[in-house]
Amino acid sequence: WLSYFVYQWGGLHRYIGHSNNIRREYERAAHYFLLAYRIDPSFTRARLDWANLLWRELQQYDAALHSLMQLRQQEPALYAAQFNIAMLLLEQGQYEKALQAFELYLSEATPDEDDWESAVRQVALLENLLSPPTAVSTPPSNPNQP
Repeated sequence: WLSYFVYQWGGLHRYIGHSNNIRREYERAAHYFLLAYRIDPSFTRARLDWANLLWRELQQYDAALHSLMQLRQQEPALYAAQFNIAMLLLEQGQYEKALQAFELYLSEATPDEDDWESAVRQVALLENLLSPPTAVSTPPSNPNQP
């Protein structure tokens, strides 16, 4: 229960950070999320929220990606970690890697996962973005018009 209490305390700091746009509150939230995970290493939700906070609010992309990948190895069935890897890569402009990460998510997760529909949409958008441009045909000119 101690790890859950510490995690909730981190959630409070994250909320204050959102409400007041205060970076220091995000840093405190990150501290408490990681502390909750260290108290109970089976509390993967705390580590997932820590990693997400690192990239979403603190822009520590490399550390977040590393943590998400480790979390994915630790608990392969935590599909939210794979989805967030894909989102982080997308935000970083690494479109090919993001597409691969989304496709991996869709190949392993099931349609009842919270992020499934979003992943399907992202794959469609990325496939469209990464597909080679097609030649635009011009309509034939009408010789009867000036």
